[in-house]
Amino acid sequence: MHAGGAEAVARERMRRPRRLLEMLFLVACLALGCAGAWRGAPRNTTGASPRHPAYGGARLRRAAIVLSGGLRTFLHCNESLHRRVALPNPDFALDFYVYAVVDGDDKDAGRALVALEGGGWPALRALASAAAPAFAADVGAALPPPGLAASPPGEGTARGKAGNIASMFRSIELADALRVADVGRTHDVVIRARPDLFWCADVNLTAALALADRRPGAVLVPWAEGDLAFDQVAVSSPKAAAAYASGFSRTLAPAVAARRPLYPEREMARHLARAGLAPYTLRAFRSALVRRDESGAPYHEDAYAKLRSDFPDLATTMPPYLDGCPRRALHHKKKRVVGELV
Repeated sequence: MHAGGAEAVARERMRRPRRLLEMLFLVACLALGCAGAWRGAPRNTTGASPRHPAYGGARLRRAAIVLSGGLRTFLHCNESLHRRVALPNPDFALDFYVYAVVDGDDKDAGRALVALEGGGWPALRALASAAAPAFAADVGAALPPPGLAASPPGEGTARGKAGNIASMFRSIELADALRVADVGRTHDVVIRARPDLFWCADVNLTAALALADRRPGAVLVPWAEGDLAFDQVAVSSPKAAAAYASGFSRTLAPAVAARRPLYPEREMARHLARAGLAPYTLRAFRSALVRRDESGAPYHEDAYAKLRSDFPDLATTMPPYLDGCPRRALHHKKKRVVGELV
């Protein structure tokens, strides 16, 4: 045999053990779900971090759901949150963080708080609550002089609502502080929402995660136009969520000190710009707010009702009235309780 042929045979003999090892490795990976480690797997071009590998099933990805505000109709919204966030995203494990402001005369809010405090919601990682009067005092004390009493009355449906606007921003900040303090958890994506929001469309957390990987400063909101940004829902990376939640200290407090008229969506848009965040639109997202009539029965209200009233020229850019949402809120069913959100 000539020298070239002998070298080829030697190389082939050296390859055989390697091929055998590669075959054994492939079989093991197929069994264990680690195909992303196989050398033939496509390269990760999404920019995803090792915490959420683009291929394989190393672990469930994890999302934080941060709720802040009143619990008055939360038990009527709970099922929609389960149906529109938990069920469509089976590859995400969900952790919940709740900061609740409770009116002592509100029996429904009291029942919701008791259910949460009773440990019936296994996915709940942290809960904090404050009585409405104590919370209002906290908001006032956290603001610089001259305080809310000196704030201009505002415009449109926000007229005379400076205290409500400040409370919204403060509760967002306190709720996200619960998430940040939970050092035992690492999240891939964060959703901030109101407890009285009825979810009428699925949220694709995988798509939100892909955007967050490509654009770390992105915040997904249902609607943003000009100097206004919808403030009822936001989806982002954990780092962007922390910046989003800093609106009370970073943006609202200086606005109060400067005696600037407050409008919630305008202050949110101003805050996003100040924090270096870029709003992106959740175009398919639909929602409603659950209110109660004089008899205490729940009903759905257009989530954009105040914006449509104050900015009629922009109404056509907002989602259609209650699009995808039932016109009438269903009474809370006993079979769907807080503990079923896992």
